[in-house]
Amino acid sequence: MSIYRGHSRDTFRYANRYRRASVSPAYNGPDVRLRMPRQPDRCEQFRTDRRAKRISRLNTRQPKVQLHRALDRPADPFAVVEAHARHFAEPTGPPGQTQPTLRPELKVLRHLAHVCWERSRLLDTFEAAKYADALVALSAHWRDWLRPLDAWEPPDGDTAAQFGTLARHVLASFDVPRFLDAAWHSGTTSEGVRQQNWFKLVGSGRNIREAVNLPLTLTRWMAHHFITTPPEFDIPAAFRRAWVLGLGGTEELARSLLATRLGSELPADDFWESVVRWLVAHPELAAYHHGPVIDFLHDQRFVPSVPVPLSRGARRLVPPKPNLCMTGRRPDAMLRAVADWHRWLATARRPFASWAPSTFLPLTLAIPATEITGTNIYAITELICTTELAEEGAAMGHCVATYANLCRTGQSSVWSLTAEDANGHVERLLTVQVSNWQRLIVQARGKCNRVAYPEEAAVLAKWTQAGGPALSAALAM
Repeated sequence: MSIYRGHSRDTFRYANRYRRASVSPAYNGPDVRLRMPRQPDRCEQFRTDRRAKRISRLNTRQPKVQLHRALDRPADPFAVVEAHARHFAEPTGPPGQTQPTLRPELKVLRHLAHVCWERSRLLDTFEAAKYADALVALSAHWRDWLRPLDAWEPPDGDTAAQFGTLARHVLASFDVPRFLDAAWHSGTTSEGVRQQNWFKLVGSGRNIREAVNLPLTLTRWMAHHFITTPPEFDIPAAFRRAWVLGLGGTEELARSLLATRLGSELPADDFWESVVRWLVAHPELAAYHHGPVIDFLHDQRFVPSVPVPLSRGARRLVPPKPNLCMTGRRPDAMLRAVADWHRWLATARRPFASWAPSTFLPLTLAIPATEITGTNIYAITELICTTELAEEGAAMGHCVATYANLCRTGQSSVWSLTAEDANGHVERLLTVQVSNWQRLIVQARGKCNRVAYPEEAAVLAKWTQAGGPALSAALAM
């Protein structure tokens, strides 16, 4: 049993030695209180070195965004592209067009996905769905790449600028207008591949007139207007704008026609050239009359609606005026004919037909009454039968009933934008035409074919952000 009660002998031995050293200056044993003497120069040097290391560490630290991306980094960026690309497995295109044989190269696409993830924000959470098809299309053209992918240095800016530099780095030797970047967002569809070939042709320094399968025959002046198109236009709108300006039209006339049927369709017909020249010769015709006039002329000359008996007893349909021309027509007479046609549409009986809904989801948006007086709830609903089209046309005073064939074949879908106030009163605001294969809102008209108000266009923009179709250049401006 120890007499030290839990302490070792060494504890008391060193404690006694410390006591003797503190009370007796003559003690010659080891001094347990001995410490390293203070050296001011050495301590100051240590502080200086520590401060320098801290500053160097702060200067070499990556931005917080990069640290966040590293923590949230997926195991395989290629899986992100594969999950968000709409046309990854099988290319699709508009009805009636042949499918291309162009396919993405998986090894190139995997390397492209890793480079884009490491150097840009193209595959971030909110951007991957927008640029996945574009990256797939770029990898499909890998045989035409002009520079190595590893030499690409994206700018510090928005994702649109980063993707633009990527496409020009690998495929362009000369400057390419920014609006042609939209060709890559169509993926490997037949129309997308055709537009991507135009991008490569312009990037090689050649004239757009040398391209094959152009939707319009361009003159030199039209080609100049096409290359100088502002970046907010899409490619079909750029062709239509260049075509109108080349025929002598103004910028206001071109933008007005982009909001009509001619903005989404590019018929290579001499008749429509005569129509544009007639509009150029009559600038007194207000812009809100352009849409009804175009729809009227299209229905009278091209839409089969009049039955003609044959000798065998069968019936066929022909357009009401297949030989219609614009020679000698006055604007007042044209507007009277359009008004008579609208009255006939409101009373005409059409055979009932319905069609399957499109892939777009409807929208219901609640807005406080303090922002928009008298409006609480916006709703965008698809019209899926001829009865709904006829009711919409009669209530809004336009010719949406004539779009039944486009809806039945799946080329377009028609939607109605309504507003419900606090008292439960529902008002029709806009009739919207969507090009299904382009995923684009090509027309939006109010009562008597008026253009959309800014607050109504803002609701359509909300629909786009929620996964709906994109706004065309005429509506986005």
